[in-house]
Amino acid sequence: MGLSESGGARQLFHRLLPRFLPRKPQRMIELGSAPGRLMLLWQKAFPYEVYGVDFSEEGARAQRELLRRHGIGESHTFCADVLDPAFQRSQRGRWLRPYLYYIGRKAA
Repeated sequence: MGLSESGGARQLFHRLLPRFLPRKPQRMIELGSAPGRLMLLWQKAFPYEVYGVDFSEEGARAQRELLRRHGIGESHTFCADVLDPAFQRSQRGRWLRPYLYYIGRKAA
């Protein structure tokens, strides 16, 4: 049984996270995201535009296929090393500030 099928995941996505995360549209990125099942949970539970980055080309390919079947474009999957300075520069200002802003704060 995967996380997406467990009772713990349902409680996390429907009870706990809504208390702390904003309900307005946001962009979110999952690191180590292949094969993409958690990204689908995020999109269903919150009005978020989901993105994922995975180090493995095979994992990123599987994720692109899964997301494509759910109407999410290929541009939402990155195959990259998140510790690579070039990747970090390319994403600067896109993710870090909103993530830090909402950690530990209750959504309005």
